Amino acid sequence: MSKRDGSIELDWPDQTRTYRLRIGELRDLQESCGNRGPLTIWQALMSGSWLVNDIVETIRLGLIGGGATKEEAIKLVSRHCSDGNLREAVIIAQAIILRAVTGPADEILEAPPGKGTAGKPDPLTSTGSSSEPSTATAPQSDSLPDKLMN
Repeated sequence: MSKRDGSIELDWPDQTRTYRLRIGELRDLQESCGNRGPLTIWQALMSGSWLVNDIVETIRLGLIGGGATKEEAIKLVSRHCSDGNLREAVIIAQAIILRAVTGPADEILEAPPGKGTAGKPDPLTSTGSSSEPSTATAPQSDSLPDKLMN
């Protein structure tokens, strides 16, 4: 079962570790990355238009939010986010931000149409209409974030 605190466990770099961006880490991430929001950073990571700090700071702050000491986090990113070794780190950073912003995939899917996860109306899906919601399903995505979240 997935945790409901925005954390994610990933195998990187040498063992399974917990990563979590809480509000404080997200604010620090924004500051470290030119006052860009988490989804803007995530989009840069997804599109390949990322800056090095987008990767390094996401992972470093995710490690700290997941329980690592500041020293341990700095040591890990210094060692493993290095020249010629960023491909896997980009994928890890994408997953960390996505989980922090959206939560676990099963939590998103568990809410009934028009209701948030606490059973309250969800402004993103509630229309105020008395008509029945659409039963059409979206095509399944083969994108990396979907694979990571499932």
